Amino acid sequence: MTQSQAGWIDDFASSLASSFLPVRVDLQAQLPIHPLRTVQTLDAEELLTVLNFKDESREGLVWRLNRISDRLRRWVDEWLDSGRGADGVECPANRNYEMARAVVAAIYKYSTRGKMHLLGTSDGLVLWFDLQEEKTPPASKGLPLEVYIETVASEKLVLLLNSDLSYKLAKCREPECGQYFVLKHWNRTYRGGTLCSSCQRARSLRSAAEATEDERDDALRQLHILAAKKFKGRILKSPEWHKDPALRNRIAQYLSEQIENSKSLTKIYPDGVTGRWVARRTNWEKIESTAKKEGANHVSVSL
Repeated sequence: MTQSQAGWIDDFASSLASSFLPVRVDLQAQLPIHPLRTVQTLDAEELLTVLNFKDESREGLVWRLNRISDRLRRWVDEWLDSGRGADGVECPANRNYEMARAVVAAIYKYSTRGKMHLLGTSDGLVLWFDLQEEKTPPASKGLPLEVYIETVASEKLVLLLNSDLSYKLAKCREPECGQYFVLKHWNRTYRGGTLCSSCQRARSLRSAAEATEDERDDALRQLHILAAKKFKGRILKSPEWHKDPALRNRIAQYLSEQIENSKSLTKIYPDGVTGRWVARRTNWEKIESTAKKEGANHVSVSL
């Protein structure tokens, strides 16, 4: 979009918004007047199929559908982003037309093409769309391809915005995904942006794995400190302390007792530790280096 086009859209949207005055409705009158309804309804599954359709083929119908999908995605993305802050926090309920100027221009342009009609029916006044997509191929002949693509994409955009899907539709914000889906809770705030079920599950598993690994590292560090504090004298007295089976077992027994009295340690070491654990090079070296540190007697351990 050029700068002049963007300026025109901003000016148009502002003037359009300011041209409407609030209308006072007398709720006491109880007149049989109903909100304006549409004859056609939006098929959510079909919409998701179109939005998620991506095919590099340049063959006839496939290529045309890809062009329609691309055009529609640009408008839909702007609408979805109108409820998203610069920090990535997303609140679908905050979506608005002031932050979606290209969408405003698109739906206004569509409305001026004679594609929208008001019909008086037994159910009151209804809005009917002369949908280009519903017409047979012969009726579309002679229509420039670009006009056809924009018209069909506009139809789907208008039907979307005139339904509750305008706030329930979402896009997965995982960089490698980008799938469109329907939210279960549209009136929530999503701190990390909306995620599809697959990416949400994957992120939860990653978070759980990272948390578990952090807990394991912390528990291991605590055991090294406990052993170093309790057996500092014996450890520093002999460089070969870790080769003494009796001392290894004493250390293991002491640590197992400490584990039994600590919920956080029991979670990681439910069966305690053994002399073989102490004899493991990565453990005895860490215990020894901790014991050698100046001020080891003042190391604090949180259980």
